[in-house]
Amino acid sequence: RLRAAEARETTANLDADDAVHIMTIHKSKGLEFGTVFLPYLNSNTQPDTTEIKYLRGVGLGIKAPNPEGVLQNTNILQKVKEEDKKLDLEERKRQLYVAMTRAEDRLIMTGIAEGKREKTLDELSWLKQLLQIYENDSVVEIKNIVVNEKDVSELEQLPTLEVSNEQLAAIAPLSLYGKNGRRCFSPSSLQTYLHCQREYFYQYVMGLPPVDPLVNFPITNSISAKDLGSIVHRALELYKGDLDAALAQAIKENAPLYQGDEARAMLAGYLVSDLYKRIPQTQLREQAFTLYAENDIVISGIIDCLAFTPDGSMLLVDYKTGKPPAAGAVPEGYAYQLAIYEKVVRERWGRAKEGEPAPKISSELHFLRNNCVWCLPTAQEKSADYYAAALKLCTEISKKSTEKDFPCRLLQATQAEQNHTNFQNDVTESKKNEENITKGVAFCSSCPYNYVCNRK
Repeated sequence: RLRAAEARETTANLDADDAVHIMTIHKSKGLEFGTVFLPYLNSNTQPDTTEIKYLRGVGLGIKAPNPEGVLQNTNILQKVKEEDKKLDLEERKRQLYVAMTRAEDRLIMTGIAEGKREKTLDELSWLKQLLQIYENDSVVEIKNIVVNEKDVSELEQLPTLEVSNEQLAAIAPLSLYGKNGRRCFSPSSLQTYLHCQREYFYQYVMGLPPVDPLVNFPITNSISAKDLGSIVHRALELYKGDLDAALAQAIKENAPLYQGDEARAMLAGYLVSDLYKRIPQTQLREQAFTLYAENDIVISGIIDCLAFTPDGSMLLVDYKTGKPPAAGAVPEGYAYQLAIYEKVVRERWGRAKEGEPAPKISSELHFLRNNCVWCLPTAQEKSADYYAAALKLCTEISKKSTEKDFPCRLLQATQAEQNHTNFQNDVTESKKNEENITKGVAFCSSCPYNYVCNRK
């Protein structure tokens, strides 16, 4: 699960053409540069000295004392470490592929061969393996730079450089550094922004850790909306006819202390509903995607369910475990989300074959609390309107960078009231809530970033 979470790490925010970008491989996802340097290719992972380790499908391994009292790996622990090493190797290969494909024109990869003598290519296993990636070795230019003890001693004797204030000013950080907003989004992040811009800033710009309001009540049948959604989504992904087994596994993975009554009732009602029964049996679930949109906007997310009918049409379903909207209404963030998903499905699975019309795509939100449905308008023009509005919102957010650019929900409601407009139904309650919020109650008290927000 940690590996999967790392793979979804957000990309870098800086967007300056005249700067040298230094970032992790994860941060570079979705970005491209004319020249890319990948250093330290010779580095190895540290040996695993863990004394106890668990890996699903293998078991729990521990170190046990031998007759002399020295702790040694048991057979299970050794197998767990071997399997974990294989998984880490595969992950490192994927990371290397991501890093290499960031280069548009030149890719410069460096590593160090330490030892008393110059090593041959055959001895540089990391470089030899790297060259096997290329079908044509002629695209690679290998330069072998040998540094011996004499070279090092001469370097150590170099005089200290004197740098003037003018020179320091010349190499000062660029004025644009940190002033550009992010370019990578997810449907969830857009919903957070529409709910409260300040919460978006803390979560997606600053990357601050959220504090669960239920943290002081760990053993309870209550659960945060995020964990409830994770459990229900995972249970639906695992469901093969045995609800209890799927739910138990989902709870184990996401919130082991949760009793599960609310999730069980929600799932039991949905699985026997006509809404669920009419979903075609041929399905793809939890499909991750990255969409490279206009204006250098990158949107990543996960499609809950994509079902295929025998006639070639498709049904796109997104599950919602929150409060259902009023009849005929849906938050605009949900509409944006569904429009983005439909755009991805149309490009990845719904392209028209030569001489044939494009397959029909129906996109729906399924609200599991009352088994109601909201459908994205079937007219492609209307769907495109929602998609265009989502991209416009992304562009708007990308121009912001500091906390003051992202007003909190209370401030938004107050401003809207002053302008005699309606802001997500908060305006009529803003006066009543303002007093409550200053006391630390009302909707701000349940915000996971309440501990840092000054609501100004």
